[in-house]
Amino acid sequence: YTPNLLYGIRETLDGSLNLVLINANNGIGELVYSEYITGSSSISSVAFDPGTNCLFFIIDNVLYGNDLSSDDLTYVIANLNPLAIISGATFIGSSYYYYDNNPNSANYNMIVQVYMNYDDILGWNTISELPFSGQMTYDITITDIASNANNFYLIGFNNVSGSVDLVTYNIGSSSFDPVIITTGISSDVDS
Repeated sequence: YTPNLLYGIRETLDGSLNLVLINANNGIGELVYSEYITGSSSISSVAFDPGTNCLFFIIDNVLYGNDLSSDDLTYVIANLNPLAIISGATFIGSSYYYYDNNPNSANYNMIVQVYMNYDDILGWNTISELPFSGQMTYDITITDIASNANNFYLIGFNNVSGSVDLVTYNIGSSSFDPVIITTGISSDVDS
């Protein structure tokens, strides 16, 4: 028996980052890490690299890393595009990918690749930050992304229908494709 495990991030009022390991079978969470992090906004766009056991996240468009297998403190990896509104992130190979939701950014409605290099002593450092995809043309405000070796999965609110929609980005064909799903969830609130 192997439990289904998830990592969750919780930010406290004093600005501490708490990492919680959650057993999805029984819903019990265990605090595994806590550290005070400076920044004026909330932690967002969390991704994980199982190869290096590194947790990545954004505060104020700064990419941070934390090696969960050591007692080292969280460190700054890179200052990212200051115009980006980063909505969700994932990690593949040696790259952190995020989705940019800012219409004033050159990378609006694009998946952006932050290509990095790993050093056993220094950890992760950035080589480049470039658009990975073309511009998505669906009228959806993306809130999160996930990935596997072939696709990115983007979820968000449809700005026309108010529904929650899923879009895939096929890495091989470089195309965005809507996925027809019925979530029963709507962004409209009845009063």
